[in-house]
Amino acid sequence: MKNSIILICLFVAGAFSLQAQFHYGAGTQYNIDASALGFQGKLFYEYDEAYRGSGTFTYHLDNALNWTIDLDGHYKLFQIFQNLNFAPMAGLAIISFTGDTQLGLNVGAFLDKEINDRFYYLEPKLTFNNGSAFIVSVGTFF
Repeated sequence: MKNSIILICLFVAGAFSLQAQFHYGAGTQYNIDASALGFQGKLFYEYDEAYRGSGTFTYHLDNALNWTIDLDGHYKLFQIFQNLNFAPMAGLAIISFTGDTQLGLNVGAFLDKEINDRFYYLEPKLTFNNGSAFIVSVGTFF
């Protein structure tokens, strides 16, 4: 728990000292296979028009699944509709189960849309770690 609090503080402190290419956001995550709901903070870095990366910390409201850190790379492939970006993504997941921390792999998609000067995101993905889990995240960037 102490490590989780330190990590959250680092995310928050870093969010206030960011440059224009960085975005920070908040959202919720639902692990469909484990029926676990969580709240997340997300840092998003746009390297250029096509390449992007994100770091996400999710605190789960479940006794078996404590927290998750996701480090993902995105490639902005195309726009589906006006200002709706589609980006395949892949990365690592650090997952804390009750007293045990494990590594996993993420594969999925990242969709974001600008509405009234605010960006919203939807992120469906599969996480592979001793099996697989389908996870859906939604949120907004500030």
